[in-house]
Amino acid sequence: MLWYLSAACGVSLVAGPYSLGLGDESNTFDAPVPGWVGPAGDGKSPRTGSGNEANYLNPVFTGWATTVVDYQPIRLFVDFPDTPNPDFIWQFSGEATDGLIADYDLAPVVSLGEPSPAEIASGQEPGFIVLSFSEPIRNVPGADLVVFENALIALSDQGGAGIGGVFAELMHVEVSSDGVNWARFPSVSLTADPLGAFATIDPTDVYNLAGKHTNEGGESWGTPFDFATLASVPSVISGDVDTDAITHIRLIDIPGEGSQRDSLGNPIYDAYQTTGSGGADVDAVGVIGQSRSYDDWDAGRNLLPTADGDEDGIINLLEYAFDMDPAAPDKSLLPRMHVVDGQPELRFRRDVRNTDIIYRIESTTSLTNPVWTEVARAEAFANPTTSLPEASASIETLSRHKEASLDVWQEVCFRYKGLDEANPRRFFRVNVQTVTP
Repeated sequence: MLWYLSAACGVSLVAGPYSLGLGDESNTFDAPVPGWVGPAGDGKSPRTGSGNEANYLNPVFTGWATTVVDYQPIRLFVDFPDTPNPDFIWQFSGEATDGLIADYDLAPVVSLGEPSPAEIASGQEPGFIVLSFSEPIRNVPGADLVVFENALIALSDQGGAGIGGVFAELMHVEVSSDGVNWARFPSVSLTADPLGAFATIDPTDVYNLAGKHTNEGGESWGTPFDFATLASVPSVISGDVDTDAITHIRLIDIPGEGSQRDSLGNPIYDAYQTTGSGGADVDAVGVIGQSRSYDDWDAGRNLLPTADGDEDGIINLLEYAFDMDPAAPDKSLLPRMHVVDGQPELRFRRDVRNTDIIYRIESTTSLTNPVWTEVARAEAFANPTTSLPEASASIETLSRHKEASLDVWQEVCFRYKGLDEANPRRFFRVNVQTVTP
């Protein structure tokens, strides 16, 4: 797509229930995920000279799409039918596998192209790209992966588009656990009428289609996709697609003139017919549902595990373990004990993907020459377990960041109901043990 916006069609903003083109942290359907976070604010891309240089890649991402398996674009310069298919400046498919790059006014992307009306009438299939990942993606709570296109937010009401409308080039998203069988995310598009070449959509009318969130002009937001929404897809029900072992993603351009349909049978409209890098452009696919380590959390910040940069008395290893902020004093987020109905309750925060640490809840009856015994533990991708009949453990989703689509952060709640007159006291602690993933 081109990087200027000339709105040619009006939209009624915030007409639907789905998320806005950026931010909208509380939207329970599809709150966008910021590509960059830090002192400049969520979603602020640290391009040179932007004033956002202190921001860093969102540590929620444990990886990115790594390999181009197949790339079948359509002609890009639709105004010039004889132009080679596609024009070379948009055909570098590796741009989809280099993660998010901040130091550009125009994000390096690979285009899927856009068929002309005549090509669509003749049965021409839309362009697509297939990408794979370095390790399988699990179905974790909340979003499992995030797709970044290079959509733009309308900053004026030019043409009656309305501030906040998105110049979007949408994509179907499909995933596979073997590269052969596919499951398409069920989608919704409530945009009622066809649009012009550079018109905008109301993103609150669109769900589970990549490209509805802005990723240009200093803003970097991606569209989340949750494998849990695939539960009723036939290939998942049959077991042909294993949502705990996703290895491939297929991104398919939606021409936007209405020939493509959402899961409800509605025609899907977006800007059509565009020129330049016509059709959807793929910037990056961020992974959330993979195992995570201290280095992933560090995200290139060079935080030594034993250091205490924010001088709150908590070393960085424990900041990582208990989902704290190493750049801001936040001792209140350490494990804490409550008394509920006369019995102890211990709570602490964690990221369910942390595979290089085990949380061991230990207990003793005396602090004089104590003998600590493990009574419960929490390991990656699993619910906590207990080894005492008087104890129980549960989890509650808890997002340190504000985006409602991210549920990998949890609060573990350990309860002990064994105090009585014969056993009037017991002490507990959380032992963070580092392990090799």
